Amino acid sequence: MAVPAVVLASIMLLGMLVALVVMLPDWARDYGASLVYFGVVVYAALAVRLLWWGVAILRARMPETEE
Repeated sequence: MAVPAVVLASIMLLGMLVALVVMLPDWARDYGASLVYFGVVVYAALAVRLLWWGVAILRARMPETEE
């Protein structure tokens, strides 16, 4: 489940960046800036946490190398 989590979180973050540039000003004007920005913060937090979880699981699976 870690690999799909990392892939999904990466897609979420890239999509969010595109939406921030293209659609965010229109959404803020239509629905209210505070509501839209709060939604963006929640969405970004979920995506970052999913990415963090996936990477942590993948790193835990990797064998440690001794130098």
